Amino acid sequence: MIRIAISGIYGKTGRETALAAEKQDNFKIAFGVDKRATAGDEITVYDATGQNTVPVYKSFAEAKTAGKTCDGIIDFSSPSALEDICDFAAKTKSFVLFATTGYSEEDKNEIKKLSESVAVCLTENTSRGIAFIKQILPRFAEAFPDYKIAISETHNRNKKDAPSGTAIALNDCLEEKAQITSLREGDVAGIHTVSFRSDEEEISVTHKAFSRKLFACGALESAEKLYKKSPGLYNSAGKKI
Repeated sequence: MIRIAISGIYGKTGRETALAAEKQDNFKIAFGVDKRATAGDEITVYDATGQNTVPVYKSFAEAKTAGKTCDGIIDFSSPSALEDICDFAAKTKSFVLFATTGYSEEDKNEIKKLSESVAVCLTENTSRGIAFIKQILPRFAEAFPDYKIAISETHNRNKKDAPSGTAIALNDCLEEKAQITSLREGDVAGIHTVSFRSDEEEISVTHKAFSRKLFACGALESAEKLYKKSPGLYNSAGKKI
């Protein structure tokens, strides 16, 4: 059984991950971390072992002081938690799935440094659909070299970074960079469209996330692939990069 800690457990996707984990017999939530937590916070989860009360800490430093350990961390918090996570993971040899966007180049270098001691995956989107689109985009660009490329993305009104990390990652798959437009409205889980357009036609590839459960289940799949991996940087499919 894989004992995981969920970072950002009070967030929408963090909660979905806790709900998804409860339905799988190979995961157990060891504890949660959220900057909004107060002393003595707990949540009730239902995992393979039944109903459990899980402590929630304000930081991983606080969890470590309480003697908590885990096999791995799934992070849906924010870049501001990076130092806290890296310190805990390095000291406890816990793998980390970073599923947060908005990292600076300095942050990414810190994540690469962590991968020298534990297994690490940095992904802007845990959806299998997005992973597939990233694979096929270069083929589209090769087939339609003279077409104008555009990327649009829509997320909920509370998402802070724009363009989204996923839109940037899709653009990184293209040799000729596209113009990215961003929209923030309602409670949209995520819509990304890549368009190839000429004067005569337009070809579009669109991914729509209907629920954050998509990201939660994808995160658990990736976490399972990271479990017991040797130190290194991996993609969401568990392949070393």
